[in-house]
Amino acid sequence: MKNAELLTLIEDSIINAFNGFYCNYFTPNKKYEPKMWTQIGTGWLTGFGVAVPRRPARDVAFSVAEFIQTGGSFMNYYIFYGGANFGRTTCDPFITTSYDYDALVDEYGLLIIGFDY
Repeated sequence: MKNAELLTLIEDSIINAFNGFYCNYFTPNKKYEPKMWTQIGTGWLTGFGVAVPRRPARDVAFSVAEFIQTGGSFMNYYIFYGGANFGRTTCDPFITTSYDYDALVDEYGLLIIGFDY
């Protein structure tokens, strides 16, 4: 197999996907590939001393409906269950070690109540 043929084979096997809050304008590399949204987020990094970034459930539902209406075929909610590296640091001294991104279940396994789900 020649290098050009191998490169074409590799390129044809790559399926691009979208990660972010709104996926309605994303299009796959090729028309025959599925439209995939691998990280539908409900929150983001939490910094020390700043408000916790939150995204209302109705905004998530609206963006998912838009995704489906524009030909979306695969979704992954990111993150449903939180986690943390307790007692450790992050790459930035002002980012908390909590890794739940405003998930439904926190890093202790507790259902987060009082938010707009």
